[in-house]
Amino acid sequence: MIKFIACDLDGTLLNSEHELTKENIEVIEALKDKEIPFIIATGRIYPSAAEFSKSLGLKTPIIACNGAVVKDPVKDEILFDYPVNTEKMYQLIDICHKYDIYYHIYTLDTVYAERNERLIKKYQEWALKDPSRALVKTAIVEDMKSVVNNNIVYKLGLYIDEKGAKEAYAEMVQVEGITSCFSLDTLVDIFNEDASKGNAMMDLAKTFGFEKHEVMALGDNENDIPMLEAAGLGIAMKDARDQVKASADEIADSNNESGVAKAIRKHLNL
Repeated sequence: MIKFIACDLDGTLLNSEHELTKENIEVIEALKDKEIPFIIATGRIYPSAAEFSKSLGLKTPIIACNGAVVKDPVKDEILFDYPVNTEKMYQLIDICHKYDIYYHIYTLDTVYAERNERLIKKYQEWALKDPSRALVKTAIVEDMKSVVNNNIVYKLGLYIDEKGAKEAYAEMVQVEGITSCFSLDTLVDIFNEDASKGNAMMDLAKTFGFEKHEVMALGDNENDIPMLEAAGLGIAMKDARDQVKASADEIADSNNESGVAKAIRKHLNL
């Protein structure tokens, strides 16, 4: 029997407008009534994930930055994290400068970049559309290494569709102790090889006292594969990449069809 559920946000729990569907909200309410932990597991920065956790009335820990940080929103404390070593982050930044590409880095609550482009602009647009999204801070800086030197950094992101980005990416993944995955179709995350949604999910499940066969995971992108493979029941969304579907036990309806709600109802008889 499923007693613990971990779920990705973008492309999975959220529809194409990055909103929660009525059906998904209703099923999460039903899970709370049954005291079944529902865990948000996302590549997003913690405050961005916390917005949705709060709107859903969840009190469960949040897996953010692809599992690089897990934080309890009630106690406001980090349960465990896997940041990128400062010297390794320096190496990644040097590679970005070598190819003159846009990139951004994530601390616990802020996205930093050297150019007001791509993800930075998206967060600015979201904040204007919905003031609650201003919880995620953004900053444009001239010296990224000084930011790294004075903060705990969880990952670096770059867009693979930019000139020089593929070459930069090829060099980055050669840095010892570093791994990568796609969190969106063109957005690549670079982070500590010890961090993954799968490890974070199972560590949390153990703290709750649950075993693998009692865990369900739902996702749609490459960064969800470790989670789908680690769970007793891994479910990929209909629009997921082929390699994600191959790692899952079954396929659910798409995020625009409230596939999360339908899959949970199917297995928990809600």
